[in-house]
Amino acid sequence: MTTYPAPNLEFSHMGLSVTDIAKMEDFYTRLLGFTVTDRGEAGGMQLVFLSRDPLDHHQIVLATGRPEALPANTANAQFGPSINQISFKMGSLSDLRDMHRRLTAEGGRNLFPANHGINMMAASINTATVRGIFGSRGARMAIRQPMAR
Repeated sequence: MTTYPAPNLEFSHMGLSVTDIAKMEDFYTRLLGFTVTDRGEAGGMQLVFLSRDPLDHHQIVLATGRPEALPANTANAQFGPSINQISFKMGSLSDLRDMHRRLTAEGGRNLFPANHGINMMAASINTATVRGIFGSRGARMAIRQPMAR
């Protein structure tokens, strides 16, 4: 097997197939502060493009077409069947606490603090469900704040 040097790349964006695009758009814009930068249609799917960076057209693409029911993750029920987690960095521990309050106010459940260990030096909250957006068969979201070393 050939070993290659690391390519010159950086992460650009991700696309999420969703069952309720309006609910997901509301979550990412109202709670997380993303801006809708564009809308479209492709292959019979509605698309919503979201970004928090004015220099990026989109960092997340929401697309309709996700099946209503997906099989559970049989290896670990805590994780979704296709996406393990989506993670966001917060600017400070105070910001992280504010996000926890927002998620709780929006009906978030299964929220739990986690320590990502010495290598990441981060504290986080993980959520499985926020108003049905992330459920037992959906994705997990981790919102973390890098801790001072």
